[in-house]
Amino acid sequence: FARPTERTSSSMAAARVAALLTKHKATVAVAESSAGGAISRSLVAVRGASKYYAGGAVCYTAASKQTLLGLTPAKPTATEAHAKELAMAVRERLSADWGIGETGVAGPGKNARGVAPGVCAIAVV
Repeated sequence: FARPTERTSSSMAAARVAALLTKHKATVAVAESSAGGAISRSLVAVRGASKYYAGGAVCYTAASKQTLLGLTPAKPTATEAHAKELAMAVRERLSADWGIGETGVAGPGKNARGVAPGVCAIAVV
């Protein structure tokens, strides 16, 4: 883990995103799968998050994606199309200006569709 005084690449990216959102008075919502909340954690760690962070959901299973975001569980995951679907759904559910969707295969083995661990897709809409 990074020490609180260290600036990691994710914290620097989150600070840049936060600055842009604040400057434009915009909000963002996040739907994560294999990242397990890491994107949201980085965004809310930046001072003033309540101005730009609308909320987020960690949807690790098909059931949670259906319950929290209203998505059909039969669709393929770990794809760019699914990341975009997550981003659009969370943006709509939380009435945010922007949505971030992340999906992937954390491993240790392939997912049910045979996608190898380490595959990740992120969409911003």
